[in-house]
Amino acid sequence: MAQVGYISAEQTSSVNTTATTYADVVSTGNLTPGVKYLLLCRATTGNSNVATLHYTRMVDDAGSEFAGSEEVKEVPTTNTAVGTSYSYSTVFTATTAAAVKIQQKATSGDTAKVYHASILLLELSGGPMGTNHDWYHTSDATSASHTTSLVDRASLTVTNTPSKSGNYLAIGFAQIAIGSITESYEAQMAFTNVTAYKNTLMTQSFVSHIQEGEDTDETHCDVMVCPIHLPASGT
Repeated sequence: MAQVGYISAEQTSSVNTTATTYADVVSTGNLTPGVKYLLLCRATTGNSNVATLHYTRMVDDAGSEFAGSEEVKEVPTTNTAVGTSYSYSTVFTATTAAAVKIQQKATSGDTAKVYHASILLLELSGGPMGTNHDWYHTSDATSASHTTSLVDRASLTVTNTPSKSGNYLAIGFAQIAIGSITESYEAQMAFTNVTAYKNTLMTQSFVSHIQEGEDTDETHCDVMVCPIHLPASGT
């Protein structure tokens, strides 16, 4: 089986900054213009002050912020590698032969920290992924306020035919603006009419992220991942 093309980068030592403008944490190698990529990244972040905000974002190959990638968060403790988690995912087409980057910045007077960071880019056009088109993607960038009831946002239906059946890795992402520090929010990736990996029945099954914000100026970025099996019939 042909290998899927990829680019990866990892930062294993702490990167600190006192700058209030964004500074690089880790960069990938150069992308190939015209190639479509799946981007997955994560970082463990920290701050010298638990009462102020740490800022993290992803920058694309053209030097612009990926839409929806900025996270603004207070951290639970200071100066330890416990920190808090940042994650982001999207699908995009490279326009230049440049790198993508994780960046951070600090609140004035503080030291922003990233203890560990990694970036993975998988080629979706060209190679085996482009030939067989074994991936599907949709997104919804419309801002909306929600109540305590779950509401569909991005929704993707794959009509199951024998050529599309098999095992898939489902990846969901949500950017959440914190509106209350006394109530938790939930971001959920739900599945209908698929089976779990290794064929355990999944009917309206889901994976979710639940968290309470610490500041109404926060914005959280959450990636959810689940292996699934798409049967050969149904939708």
